[in-house]
Amino acid sequence: MTTSADIREFDPRTADETDFRRLNAFANRLNAELWPDDPPSNLEETVRQERSRPAFVRTQTWTVLPSSGTEILAAASVTALHVNEN
Repeated sequence: MTTSADIREFDPRTADETDFRRLNAFANRLNAELWPDDPPSNLEETVRQERSRPAFVRTQTWTVLPSSGTEILAAASVTALHVNEN
């Protein structure tokens, strides 16, 4: 059985509530495995964390969703610091 998936860029500046809900649910699933004793993050915390990066921190994030679904299957990101020093 083959399932197609869509890779989408996640931009916190333009993401809507649905996008953030998906990201929050995905992050909470991963964090539950990594840190089972920690409580899950709420939606407001995820939005604040994603939108409050300093201007010199540039992060690009991609999510993978099944073409017929709404749950994030995977995600990847890269972060670069734009500063005047090494």
